[in-house]
Amino acid sequence: MKLLNIFVIRIFTSIIVLIMRIIIIIVITIIILINTFITGNTVIIIITIITISIIIVISTNYVLRLLCLVLISTITNTISVIIITIVIIITIIFTLIVVFVVVVVLILIILLAFFPSAQSSIYFAMIFNIYSETLL
Repeated sequence: MKLLNIFVIRIFTSIIVLIMRIIIIIVITIIILINTFITGNTVIIIITIITISIIIVISTNYVLRLLCLVLISTITNTISVIIITIVIIITIIFTLIVVFVVVVVLILIILLAFFPSAQSSIYFAMIFNIYSETLL
């Protein structure tokens, strides 16, 4: 009888521990997925989901699992911040190039208005051609 009680208690505690581990994994996964969906990068969302499932399958210790999930969250957030920063920098560079070209073309048009000679219009055409090829 005493052996049966010990057996039942062990089964009961192992079930409770398993349920607690599952709850911890689900909560952390939801937090990371919400965090990743807020950044909005599809590739990072897919990578995160795959790595979370690999970690859940492979690891046995839930503390290790928790640390891995936190690490993945940090890495994915860093990657998304880097991608967003690169896109912003490229946009700023292209904006500056376009503004520069517009200013140069306007200056050339003003110069042509004051000096309407055949030579200046050839220079204008050459410079405009160079800038348009550079942009495209």
